Amino acid sequence: MLPNTLYAPIFPQMENDGVINFSELSTSGIVINVGQYENAAPGDFIELWFESYAIDSIGLAGDPVSQYFPWQSVIIPEIAILLPNGVYKVQYNAVDAAGNNAWSTVGKAIIDKSSTGTLPPPLFPEAGADNTLDYDDAISDGGTPVTIPNYPDITAGDNVTLFWVGFSGGEIIQESITSLSHTVGDDELNGFNLVISTAFIISKNMDLARAWYVVQRTDSRNERSENGSVNIDTSGGESLPPPIFLEGDDKWIDANEALSDDGTPIQIPAYPAISIGDTVTSYWQGYSQNNTPVPDTFWQFITEVQQQDISEGFIVNIPTASILPIGIGSGASYYNVQFASGQQGSSLAAEICVDVTHTLELPAPVIPEALDDGVIDETDAMSNGGTPIDISYPSMEEGDNVSLYWSCYNASNITPVAGTVYSATLSVTASEAAQQSMTFTVPSRYITPTGEGYAVVNYTVNFQSGGIGYSDDGVANIDTQGDIISGSDYLGGSTGYAPWDNTVIQGCFVKYLAMDNGVPLKNVNVDFTLFGNNYFTNNNLKKITVSTDPQGYARTNISGSDTLKNTITAQIVGSSIVASEVSLETERSNDITVPLLTSEPYIPGSGNRDFTLSVSEEVGTFTLFTNNNSNIFIDGINKGGVVTNLTVNAGSPVQFSVTSNNINDTVITVSRISPANGTYCSYYF
Repeated sequence: MLPNTLYAPIFPQMENDGVINFSELSTSGIVINVGQYENAAPGDFIELWFESYAIDSIGLAGDPVSQYFPWQSVIIPEIAILLPNGVYKVQYNAVDAAGNNAWSTVGKAIIDKSSTGTLPPPLFPEAGADNTLDYDDAISDGGTPVTIPNYPDITAGDNVTLFWVGFSGGEIIQESITSLSHTVGDDELNGFNLVISTAFIISKNMDLARAWYVVQRTDSRNERSENGSVNIDTSGGESLPPPIFLEGDDKWIDANEALSDDGTPIQIPAYPAISIGDTVTSYWQGYSQNNTPVPDTFWQFITEVQQQDISEGFIVNIPTASILPIGIGSGASYYNVQFASGQQGSSLAAEICVDVTHTLELPAPVIPEALDDGVIDETDAMSNGGTPIDISYPSMEEGDNVSLYWSCYNASNITPVAGTVYSATLSVTASEAAQQSMTFTVPSRYITPTGEGYAVVNYTVNFQSGGIGYSDDGVANIDTQGDIISGSDYLGGSTGYAPWDNTVIQGCFVKYLAMDNGVPLKNVNVDFTLFGNNYFTNNNLKKITVSTDPQGYARTNISGSDTLKNTITAQIVGSSIVASEVSLETERSNDITVPLLTSEPYIPGSGNRDFTLSVSEEVGTFTLFTNNNSNIFIDGINKGGVVTNLTVNAGSPVQFSVTSNNINDTVITVSRISPANGTYCSYYF
C-alpha cells in the first residue's frame, strides 16, 4: 500500500546556489531525481509532472526495487533553455498494481538564467542592524516584508516578480521556495513592499534566505536585481507539519469542491505536542496564474484545541467566498499555534491548484469498437494491440495535456478486476487540435483479464491556457471469455526484417516453451493466434496449431508485408495455463543492412529477458531504447534505458538483456540515430 504522501523530487543543479542557471540549462537541461519512497514495490508505475505536463514515467518491473532509485529524469537542453525565468512546480504520481495512487509533495525548480543582476537588491526592513529575522518577525502580520527599492527608471505598469529561497547549513530548503508577482502602481514609484508568508520563513532550521527580483518593463525588457541575503533565526518557535487538503487528491480544487458545503475542508494534523487549550490560527491566501495575491481571498480562522482533537487533529473549512475570486490559479494554507504552555509554532505551507472557471463536464470518451453492439469482445481487445478510445472536447488546443483513466469491473463489484487499471497521458498535437480529436489505445492486457463485465473510461484535461477539466464516463460491456493473457512468459520470437528489395518480411517467427511445474511438455499442441495483417507461413492463416518437440518447444514462422504491430498469443490446447502474448513490429527500410531483434522464450523467475540484435548483412550502427526506462544490460553492465552508437556485424550479433515484468508493457526498439529518428523494429513484451 502506498503512503498518503511521497517525498518531493530533488534538483541536484540547485544544491549550491538555489537556482538552475543558463550554463546548466544549456549543457545538462533540467535534472530531476526521484528517491525511493516507502512501500515501493514491483508493479508500481510512476509518472513525473512538470507544472501541468506529464514528462516522463517508469515502471518498477521487479525486485529489488532499489535498482530503480534514485530515478533520474532529464528535460533536454534544447527544451529547457526555452523556459523563461521562474519557479516551476514538479511532482510525481505513483500508482501500485492494485490501482491505489499517491502524489508526492511539490518540488520547486527555479530557473534563473543570469544568476546575477544590475538593479539594486531587495531590502529586509525588519532585519535590523544584525541583518537577522527572528520568529516574531516571521509571524507578525502574516510574514515579513521585502522592500523592492525605487530601481532606475521604475515605471507604473512594470511587472515585478520577487524570488525567495532558504538555506540551512548551505543546503537549499525546498519548502522555503516561493515567488510573488506585482504590477507597479502610480503611487509606488518610490518603492514598495511585498510580504513573504510565515510558512516560507520558518522551514526546517532555516538560517539564511536569499531574495532577488526580476522586472519586466512596460517595453518588454527584462532586468534582474542583485541578490539580497538575510539571516534567519526562528528558534523562538517550532516548525510544524503542513495542513492537508482533503479534497486535493488530484492536485486541484475545482468548482464543485469549492461550492460544496460552502467551501473546501483542510485538516490541521495532530502536530507535535498538541494540547488541550492550544490556540490555532489557520490561514489561506489565493493567487492568480502569475502568482499575484488575489484580493478578497485572504482568510483566517481561530480554533481552540479540544480533547477530541488530540489524536487526529481537526478540520476547518475554507469558505467558498475566499476561493471563487481566484478563477484559475492556486492557493496556499498554513497555521500558527500559540501553545497552552506558552510556546509558539508555525507550519509549513500546503499549496494546491485552483480552477473554479471550468464548470462544465467534458464529453465522455468514445469507444469505437463498442458502438455497434456495446461490447468489446476478445477480437476487439486483441486487434492492433488493444482497443482505441477517441476523445474530443470543445476548444481542444495544441499543448493541452490529456490523461486517460480506464478500469474494468465484474458484475456489481466496486473494486476493479486485478490487472485492468490503466492510465496514460498525452499532449495534444497541432494536427489533433486541427481535427479537434485525439485517440488513445488501451493495451490488450488491461482488457482481457475482465472475462465478462464492463469498462469505465474517462479523462482529465490540463488546459494549455491554465486550469483543468473533467469528462463524463464512457462505459462499454466486456466479453473476453477466451484466452486470458497473463503476459509474455514462455513466449519468444523474432521481429524479422523488411529489406529494401523485398516487400515480404524475412526471418519473423514465434517460439513457445510448454512448461508445467518446471517440466517441459513434449508432444502437446499449442494454439498460436495472430492479430494483425500478417499470417502464419505454414497455412496462410491467422491461427495455427503446432506440436511441441522433445524439448517442449513449438515454433512457427510468420509471413506478410504488414509493417505495423502484429500481436501473437500462444496457449497449450486443453490446459488451464493462461495464454502468453508478444507483439512484433518491423519497419520497411531502404538500407542494405537492416537489424532484427530475437528473444528466446522467457521462463518466469529467470531474471532479465535476453535478446540478440542481429543484422541482415554487413555492419551497422544503431540505437537501442526502451519505452519505460527499463534498463538494458550489455556484458553485465547497466547501460540505462538508451544505448547509442551500438555497432553490430553480420557475423557477430550483440547479446543483451532488458529488465521487465514481462506483462506486455515494455517495448525495446532499434532505431537509426535516436529514439525519434529512423525506427527499424520493436519487440513488445
